[in-house]
Order: sequence, then structure tokens, then C-alpha cells
Amino acid sequence: MTPQELTKILDNHKLWLAAPTTGQRADLRSADLSGANLSNADLSNADLYNTNLRGANLRSADLRGAYLGGANLSGANLSGANLSGSDLSGANLSGAKYGDELLLKYFAITNIGSRNDCLQVFITASRTTLKTGCFTGSPDDLAARTDRPDYKAALIFISTMEKELRK
Repeated sequence: MTPQELTKILDNHKLWLAAPTTGQRADLRSADLSGANLSNADLSNADLYNTNLRGANLRSADLRGAYLGGANLSGANLSGANLSGSDLSGANLSGAKYGDELLLKYFAITNIGSRNDCLQVFITASRTTLKTGCFTGSPDDLAARTDRPDYKAALIFISTMEKELRK
């Protein structure tokens, strides 16, 4: 896919997000976007099934609700990306980066909190970053801000995952 073709798809997707009758949802199924610069791109609700995003720059990309099943995200930069509600079933995240580190694990806990938010969890070798709503911080930061039992249970689960991954 040429950069011009990708730009056209992204422009039509932006129109579709604003008014579905004016544009077209981004259909990038099985596309080869390896090494593509998609930083700050709005790919929310895009179809990226089986897409090759190996080494792509997805820094601060909006991937909310995107279908990334079977996508190859190995070596991709996911720093600051919003993956809330994304389907990453069967996606290859090996060697993906979050910040300056390799991403060991990404998962999301849905329907949490009073607004039924999505709690995104990014675990690297040295830190864990949580994102939900307007909050971004560490598990300790979140623990200091809430007494909700659902968040407390999620933090226990996250702590268990951290210990397993960092053995």
C-alpha cells in the first residue's frame, strides 16, 4: 500500500467517524503497514484484522474499538496508544514497545468503575502503566485514588500478573 493510498483511507475514515454517511470505515484487513508512521492516527473502530504492523509507529494512535485480531504488532511502538475496547485476539505483540521498553503484556479489564470503563494495563520489565478514562498512572497511583472494590480486585490481579511476568 502506498503512503498516498493510506492517507486517502485515513481521510475517509476520519469523515466516517464524524458522520458515517459521508466517509468510509478504514478497512485495512491484511494490509502490509510494516514500518508505517501512524503516530497520532485516529484508527478508532478500524478493521485491522491480520494487518502487518510490524515495526509501525503507533505512538499516541487512537485504536479504541479497533479490530486487531491476528495483527502482527511485533516491534511496534505503542507508547501512549489508546487500545480501549480493541480486540487483540491472536495478535502478535512480541517485541512491541511501550515507552523505551519492551511490552511484556497488554490486557484490558472492561466494565470497571462507576462508569463501566475499560482499564488498560501495559506491563514492561520495569513499570506498569494503567489507563482508564482520564487517569494514566501506576497501580500505586490508582490505589491511592480509589476505594472501589472492583478496582481493588483488579489491582490484586495486576500485581499477580506483574510478579509472574517479572520472575
